[in-house]
Amino acid sequence: MTGVPTDVHAFVQAGGKGLRLRPATLDRPKPMLPVGGVPMVERLIRQLLAAGIRRVTVITGYRGDVVRAHLTGLPDLVADAAIDFFAEEEPLGNVGALGRIPVERPLALLAFGDLVTDLDFAEMIRRRASAGMDVLLASHVEEHRLQLGELLVEGERVTGYQEKPLKHFLICSGIGVMRQKVLGVIPTDGTPTGISDLITAALRTGHTIAHWQHGAFWMDVNSPEALELANARVQALTAAHRPATPPSS
Repeated sequence: MTGVPTDVHAFVQAGGKGLRLRPATLDRPKPMLPVGGVPMVERLIRQLLAAGIRRVTVITGYRGDVVRAHLTGLPDLVADAAIDFFAEEEPLGNVGALGRIPVERPLALLAFGDLVTDLDFAEMIRRRASAGMDVLLASHVEEHRLQLGELLVEGERVTGYQEKPLKHFLICSGIGVMRQKVLGVIPTDGTPTGISDLITAALRTGHTIAHWQHGAFWMDVNSPEALELANARVQALTAAHRPATPPSS
């Protein structure tokens, strides 16, 4: 039963155009926007390497040359890590490229390159192994308050009324660890495929899937406001973990 980081071939999807973040993304893809002074995709790859993963493929699309030039120019990445790039010539959806890339380890880890998180990747790999599932998805809870009243009904009969209730939803965090065989459900003919298509097809073909509600800091950066908030949150987290300066004598 595989469950150590060296069993994993990680795939980082870094091809997002980031249209809602223009003009910041006119000359670079969204995962290259800096948070805490570090491009999001670099931050994520450093976390994967720190977890012990040594095989990483970065999937690029829009302005992939910028991603490749930056990552290959970093002198201080782990020396024994094998990092390569897969350039999408046409949009394949956010997981479609995995139907064309050979997976070189028993497990595949997929992560979107525009996420900012301190999730423990090594712990996630261990949890998939202990659960014995084909797929483990990272999950978190999001809260949304409705702007209007909600009717509670049984058929046409109203049984209650809730004024602007606060709803809780279990959300996929855009990170998953899966057995190599699961990726066989992804079309190899270039059909655009999203993570929802992958999970639906995996369930339909009998693969077992679990989720892990990780409780880690997590943000999907998809707007100027989210980018500003991510920078503030990362700066606060960094300050909280910075060793205290000893008093001067």
